[in-house]
Amino acid sequence: MNDVQLAIVHAQAEYEKSSKSSKVKIWLVRCSTRIIYYGNILDVLVQQSPEYVSLIWGGMKFLFMVCLHLNVIKRL
Repeated sequence: MNDVQLAIVHAQAEYEKSSKSSKVKIWLVRCSTRIIYYGNILDVLVQQSPEYVSLIWGGMKFLFMVCLHLNVIKRL
């Protein structure tokens, strides 16, 4: 787990060095915040057909949470 975290931090540092404007990052954080806000509704909808949809939604939700978590760490 620590190796994955280090790889993400390294990739983030490289991205910030190479790009002066972070419009994509701002958009991702805003989008992730909104999707996580409505995540409970999507969790209920996923329960209607959980065979495949839950796998996809679970992966997407994980990525959105990582995006928000990295943004919080960056602010500290």
